[in-house]
Amino acid sequence: MLKNKKSLSVLLVFCTVCLLVGIGFCAYPDTPSDDELLSVLQDAESVYSPCSERLLHTVSGSGELMLRNSQSEIIAYYDEVDGYEEVVPQIFTQNGIEQLENLYDGSCPWFLKKDGKFYRSSCVTEARGTTYFQGEYNPNETLFRLVNRTWNSFTYEVTTTPEGVFGPRETIVLPVTVRREDGKLKIDSLLYPMCYPHSENHYTQEELETFYFDN
Repeated sequence: MLKNKKSLSVLLVFCTVCLLVGIGFCAYPDTPSDDELLSVLQDAESVYSPCSERLLHTVSGSGELMLRNSQSEIIAYYDEVDGYEEVVPQIFTQNGIEQLENLYDGSCPWFLKKDGKFYRSSCVTEARGTTYFQGEYNPNETLFRLVNRTWNSFTYEVTTTPEGVFGPRETIVLPVTVRREDGKLKIDSLLYPMCYPHSENHYTQEELETFYFDN
């Protein structure tokens, strides 16, 4: 009788472990497909790219606005864009949004929020006509290599050949982290080319608040 009880206990433990493993396996987020990765990168590029109107649209009459400092010197050019607060959270995690909003072009932020409006760095140079990921304006293949994953986070080495106005540029490798949130794949970290993290050489938020736009 004692032997039977021990056998039953072992069987119950084994079944419980199998059940937990099965549940965990079913709940374990799927590794993104290459198509899924490329799609979210294309969406992210549409947000970043000054030349793209696919997701963020320039407000009519608000293109190439001149941002001036307190000495009336032109500091940068921006376009006022519609849809930022609706579009960006659908593509980026909170961490991705914070990164997006803390990337700079020269001494000014790539995205600027001022007086309740959102502005994106304007397309005024040939380099900004470059498309970095495979798509409608870039025929070059984008390749993905998974280098790390946690429960719902995936880090890749992304190899891509940018396509400029005058043809392909040198191939680059970018680290990209994506995360599943409620089943949806989002950008968690992407240092978009041409952008740089905030440093002491960039204007502070206090300085930016004193600047103004002039058509």
